[in-house]
Amino acid sequence: MRGRSVRTVLLGIDLGTTAVKVGLFDAATGEQVALARREYSTVSPAPGWVEMDAEVYWRATVAATREALAAAGQPQVLALGLSSQGQTFVPLDADYRPLCSAIVWLDTRAERETEELRAAHDLDEYRRRTLHAFPSAIDSASKILWLRRHEPDIWARTRSLTLLPDYLGLRLTGERRLDINNAASTALVDQTTGDWWDEGLSTVGVDRAGRSPIVAPGEPIGALTAQAAEELGLPQGILVAAGSNDQLNGAVGVGNVRPGIASGTVG
Repeated sequence: MRGRSVRTVLLGIDLGTTAVKVGLFDAATGEQVALARREYSTVSPAPGWVEMDAEVYWRATVAATREALAAAGQPQVLALGLSSQGQTFVPLDADYRPLCSAIVWLDTRAERETEELRAAHDLDEYRRRTLHAFPSAIDSASKILWLRRHEPDIWARTRSLTLLPDYLGLRLTGERRLDINNAASTALVDQTTGDWWDEGLSTVGVDRAGRSPIVAPGEPIGALTAQAAEELGLPQGILVAAGSNDQLNGAVGVGNVRPGIASGTVG
């Protein structure tokens, strides 16, 4: 008597503002096999500030992944992909350890720095390069400049600045890669080239070495490390691929895939 075949699935991780969601999808049909979530709460140590300990994102991801795998009967995972909120970033030291809590996208502490960036850029050129209407306190660029100005000790030890998807990708694979759409949310990407914007980086005091290489959605980040595999309950070596911004992924998920279709999101 033959044993039952093991179902093959693709695993998706979505790093949202209030929860991480982990979904398993049948590799042949795309059918959802299991879905798990772990909620978390941001903290606001001062008016306009919104932060989250980066380790909270990781622990939530581990817990939700293990729950989803158990609910699906421990299927064979072929590959793993990422979806994430934009703008949220965390500074890392030379050993890729977080130097402070992640500064979350809806944080608005950098109003003064935003005005400086508006004065520093030709706004027509800024719009052409970044596809952002104008510098905003929501953009990572403004808050990176704030960090440089107000946290000199942290800034002196900062060797890289990662958004959530490349931070999670780093935890999963040991490699830094960031998808173009989440990278663009920082207002530091030249959309005419699809790469980091040197003038924008210079204005906030960051060099290219401190940013993850930009890749297209679906491109490989690397293979799941032994340590990450053990924590998640997965085999070592599974392919981890870059994904995209959660809002763009949501639009695709509801069928907004060609001109003439409109979709909305409320959160």
